[in-house]
Amino acid sequence: MKNLTAAIERITEENKKEMVSQIGWRLMEIIIYNDGEIDTREAGCTGDYEDEIAGHITLEIEYWREYLEEIGAYDEENDTIADDLDDETIERIAEAMFEAAEEN
Repeated sequence: MKNLTAAIERITEENKKEMVSQIGWRLMEIIIYNDGEIDTREAGCTGDYEDEIAGHITLEIEYWREYLEEIGAYDEENDTIADDLDDETIERIAEAMFEAAEEN
């Protein structure tokens, strides 16, 4: 994960919003490429471009639920992230996601 910090700096605001909106996808993860692009794939899978991946982030709601509850971004009825988040909250969650990627 040596390129993770540089890759995170390249992630666009649009991609941050996309990442955050996908929290709650069962058995899925975000992958961050060295160039700052992101993609979604089944957790634990590998592919032809593993050497271009700087990090990965689980999308499992079990991992994120407590944090989302703490910041008021959890949709209890649907057991997922709320869909009406403001830009500040999205940025806050994206930063937490980046921290999670650094821990893995």
